[in-house]
Amino acid sequence: MTHTIVMAEWTRNCEPKHESREKFLWHQMLLSLMYDEVMAQDQTIVNSKRIANWFHKDSTFPLLRELFECNGVGILKRSIERYPQELKEIALSRPVFARATHISKFSANNDGTPVTFSQSQLSFHAKLDGILGATEGDKFSRDAGLMSKTENIMTDFGIRLKNILTDRSYANWLKTTFSLDEEVVDDFAELMDKPEEAIRRFESVFPGKIVRYTAMDGSVEFSTAVAVQIAGLYGEHAPGFQSLIETVFVSVFCEHEEAEGRYGNLLDHLPSLEEIEITERGESYGIVAIETIPLTLPIPGPKFSEVVNRVRSMPSCKALRTEMRRLELDPTFSRVEAAWRNVASDLADCIADNGRQSTPLQKVVIDTGKDTIAGIVSGGIISLPIHGVVSTMAGTPETVLSSAIGGAFFGTFLKWYLRSKQTEDLRLQYGLQLQNALKFTCVKKT
Repeated sequence: MTHTIVMAEWTRNCEPKHESREKFLWHQMLLSLMYDEVMAQDQTIVNSKRIANWFHKDSTFPLLRELFECNGVGILKRSIERYPQELKEIALSRPVFARATHISKFSANNDGTPVTFSQSQLSFHAKLDGILGATEGDKFSRDAGLMSKTENIMTDFGIRLKNILTDRSYANWLKTTFSLDEEVVDDFAELMDKPEEAIRRFESVFPGKIVRYTAMDGSVEFSTAVAVQIAGLYGEHAPGFQSLIETVFVSVFCEHEEAEGRYGNLLDHLPSLEEIEITERGESYGIVAIETIPLTLPIPGPKFSEVVNRVRSMPSCKALRTEMRRLELDPTFSRVEAAWRNVASDLADCIADNGRQSTPLQKVVIDTGKDTIAGIVSGGIISLPIHGVVSTMAGTPETVLSSAIGGAFFGTFLKWYLRSKQTEDLRLQYGLQLQNALKFTCVKKT
């Protein structure tokens, strides 16, 4: 079975949390070494201003294509069946344009205003359609829900949200996590059963605003789009409801994809009733967190996907992905850490051969396990300089080489030696960093 991770945290504000394009690229590439698939919901890619700004130009878009090529990210598209009739045919050849059009017409921002796109976003959408709409686009995207055992994700979302709102076992969690008290929770739960009434109430409270949604079979479906807009009725509680809605939806979405979720400090995982009961007793439960230490790695450039794919195809990386599938059988993390060290050595060899100017990589957390999800462990950025090799070789190499080879060949051989020594120094530097780059821990949640 394919081991997939979904970039769940991007759902919150539809943005990755990286400060630069380079850190984003390296983070996704490292995930590709650990998972068979790294996927993102199409809405997060289409809505992201940051990704569009990084990759909308002719000079930078090829870097995103490289990321697609090495499985650093793929796109889970809205299925054709869930589009209104006027967009179904367009979605076949221009899936990004169709999704952007659908979002503009049938969704809204959290504040209820219509979704609009900047010129850089529109340029990015067109470029992305250029590869996703082509025959080869199937390599980089697929329809969401293909793994699902139920037909309608929004039905499952509504059922789960209603259960959480009405099950008093979740009351304290809703209060402490989202600042939602029982009165507003009960009112929202009641509106879920009457979506038409909820819409009328919203439009009477906010004259001039309309609730945007996709009418499925001519009826109103209590979808995430409707839920997020209706949350606006609750004033100071609106952000709490909207965060809850996104948390619930992502949990359902990951289950439909039979995937793990990569969460963070802006979007945490949805605890099970068992986990809720444990914390209600004043006890704690453990979750697996995989933390990567701040690194200095070469800035990704043209053809970096070839390097990553070379490593992905190596026995060491296949062994790592195998161990990632069975972390529950490795309570001390000894096997997965040993597998990572082997991958780190192979990756260090490859990137040292390609040694470019370095960039710091910010600390991240990768969440793993269908019921064992962790949030971001915050941290700063450390830039480790590449040590020069000429200053460490003063005197000795020249004496040895000149006596062994003679003056005629000395210059050429010394240049080769210096290059080889520099590559070896880079390999050792990257290898040392990478071998200690992953930290597997069991984090206590209370």
